[in-house]
Amino acid sequence: MKSTTTLLLYLTLGAGALVARENPNDKPVAYRNNQSAKTNSPQGVCWIAQDAGFAGAAQRGIASISPVSSTVVWASAYDGDQPSRNVMEFTRTSDGGNTWTSGVILADTSTYTLSNIFGMDANTCYATLAPKTGTGGKTLKTTDGGLNWTEVTATNWTGSWADIVAFFDANNGIAVGDPITNKIIVYTTSDAGATWTQTPVANIPAILSGEYPVRGYFDIIGNTIWVGTNKGRVFKSTDKGINWTVSSTGLTTYTDVSFKDANNGFAIQKDVTYALKATTDGGATWSSITPAGAFLKNDFDFLPGSGSAWVNVSAGAPKGSSISYNDCLNFSDIDTGTTQYTTVRFFDGLSGWAGGFCVNGTGGMYKWNPIGLTGLNQLKPALANVSLSPNPSNGIVNIHLEGWNESKLLIEVFDISGKKVLSKETDSQSGNVVLNMQNQVAGMYFVRVSTGTHFITKKVSIVD
Repeated sequence: MKSTTTLLLYLTLGAGALVARENPNDKPVAYRNNQSAKTNSPQGVCWIAQDAGFAGAAQRGIASISPVSSTVVWASAYDGDQPSRNVMEFTRTSDGGNTWTSGVILADTSTYTLSNIFGMDANTCYATLAPKTGTGGKTLKTTDGGLNWTEVTATNWTGSWADIVAFFDANNGIAVGDPITNKIIVYTTSDAGATWTQTPVANIPAILSGEYPVRGYFDIIGNTIWVGTNKGRVFKSTDKGINWTVSSTGLTTYTDVSFKDANNGFAIQKDVTYALKATTDGGATWSSITPAGAFLKNDFDFLPGSGSAWVNVSAGAPKGSSISYNDCLNFSDIDTGTTQYTTVRFFDGLSGWAGGFCVNGTGGMYKWNPIGLTGLNQLKPALANVSLSPNPSNGIVNIHLEGWNESKLLIEVFDISGKKVLSKETDSQSGNVVLNMQNQVAGMYFVRVSTGTHFITKKVSIVD
């Protein structure tokens, strides 16, 4: 289950749990909405604008996104007009973002701040709350779509500071907090959160002086979790939080993590000296990387199933979004300089969302539309049709054309990241065209038939 990760707007995060003092988290550094009006991402481009549902709020920015499926998504919010003003609000969708419903996790905004949320299904979500001063925190859970939130009392944050709650699957979860003495605090559950057990501190490496996990800075792949700290190190468990190792990335301050599989990922230093480190051995060793092209220093996420595609977004300068097809070595422009995107998360290569700003109930979410990478902005013809068979296919795809009036048609094939992999012309106004995709890797593809003024796009699955 892919994690959420809170972005740069919380870069002054965390609090040393060794002494009771005011946490810097009650003054979060966040991006302010500097767009005069909602930026519409029209149909046919990479992002489709959606209303995040904060109708009762003057302005809300999206802090983090937790996709559960291609249709169910949870997200947390912050005050997009005055980022230092504490809010503990969320929004959720169960229909792919066609409608979003917002709510309040905790009405008390003077005692706690929101560390992270983690969605489980359309009705169930977890949240960790950190104290604005001193130590402690709460783990909360809703089972009714966010109408009511109850405390998970089995996670005791006395003397610690609640940073993270997340799940590996429907039953196995983890909660992580700041250190007491010299070890971070970890709880695990194997019964869908009914009971929680503290991991023995002997299983956890010691922290550095003043080191702590950064709230929301983690990633999960399979049974493995990586947790970034304020000292540039990454704690790792490969057995759902029971045993831990730690590695130094070469970074020095607030470090987030993002992985595409058990071996390959990135450590991201998210402060004024934004920097990247890459690993190919699961985080045992790290090397420096400086992406070329339209790389935006804010937030990025992997497109599952794409092989090597990552989408990069920013709400700062330069704002916008870009994409890499080669594991962040190079980024190509999508819409840099136009729209503020606060964060981005994908459930799979076809389903992803970027956060923005919801003003008086309008805007705030952007849904990924991978075919938009081809620059399509035309309308589907009314009478023509396309069907594909067999589907799934072993690589030989029959394209059945009906009702086309033009003398020539262009057939293009795109992978799930929107990259074109095949192109051919045909003069068949009707009948069949055979497409050979046997050289393509297994996965989902889009087949587009177009005239230059109209198009139809269909999905096809290629299997081994």
